[in-house]
Amino acid sequence: MAEGIRLSYQTWLAEHCHVLWTNNTSTQPQIPGYASGKVRELPVMMFNQALAPPKRGRFYPARVLNSVEELPGALFRVLELSSDYLRADFNHPLAGRKCKLGMETGSGRARGNANPGALLDWAGIDTPLPDGKVDYSDTDAFARDDDAPDLVFYSMPRRVMHIDNVCAERITAFYQNHLREGDTVLDLMAGWHSHLADHAGDIIGLGMNAEEMADNHQLRSHVVHDLNATPRLALDDASFDVVVNTVSIEYLTQPLAVLHELRRILKPGGKLLITFSNRFFPPKVIALWKQLHPVERLNWVAQLVHQAGFSEIQTRMERGLERDKADAYYPQLTELDPKFGVSECIHG
Repeated sequence: MAEGIRLSYQTWLAEHCHVLWTNNTSTQPQIPGYASGKVRELPVMMFNQALAPPKRGRFYPARVLNSVEELPGALFRVLELSSDYLRADFNHPLAGRKCKLGMETGSGRARGNANPGALLDWAGIDTPLPDGKVDYSDTDAFARDDDAPDLVFYSMPRRVMHIDNVCAERITAFYQNHLREGDTVLDLMAGWHSHLADHAGDIIGLGMNAEEMADNHQLRSHVVHDLNATPRLALDDASFDVVVNTVSIEYLTQPLAVLHELRRILKPGGKLLITFSNRFFPPKVIALWKQLHPVERLNWVAQLVHQAGFSEIQTRMERGLERDKADAYYPQLTELDPKFGVSECIHG
């Protein structure tokens, strides 16, 4: 059984939870205090826009700044932005924020092997600005390297796992924590395998390849549907208890329109469960996804879900499990794929 440290914090957007699986739960990192001197007003011309455009609320590595002076941190957030200046906050994203530390246990064969201090490396990057939403707008945000029709790209069955086996087990456990016996579930963007264990209820698949979904023994029925071509779903209002979307949201070119549809087809009190990791098909992923820090993607998804009218949103990240030496990616990668989730999105 894996042991980990759980870090929780609340924002106006969501309840946030980070779990770091570690071999040393007795040592808990301390969140740095806030220092006003780490907030700097800088000329916009210092920002190397060839790497990325500056956006209000976004996080950037300090290397995007052309500075001859030593900067007060390796990561900063753009607090304010004008045509001439930007306010950059080099404080830790959780500095000055009320947080809770606790213990976490998880089932499975993998063990935690992360340094406890790594808990703070990514923590807080999933938070919105205190006074509003992060600016993710970009004319090319939903551009893709391969913009050919998706039905052509997905016409051949692939039957590949986009995540390692342990990450898949953690996603299954995540879903099981939210499913009730008898729930009617829509597996959105389904394929040859769902991550719903032995769920005692109807599971309907909606995906791009009929052959893959026909091989999925968990699906009672399935329908081929290209969401990027037609976000509107041919499904009745309030007809599902739960919608799950597994390692696929990064391929949607009209995600907000799809999320509005999911809200329509969910019953009052229904749940939307979205999971993803750090792997994807580069030709079909949207450009914005590749620009964002892995944890920043959590905020983008949660912000979209909130914009679509969902509430009681929670985000969760798990990382730090040790990769088995028999794994195909060992020793190039010693840590298993991280798991990110947006859940408890209650449709009132």
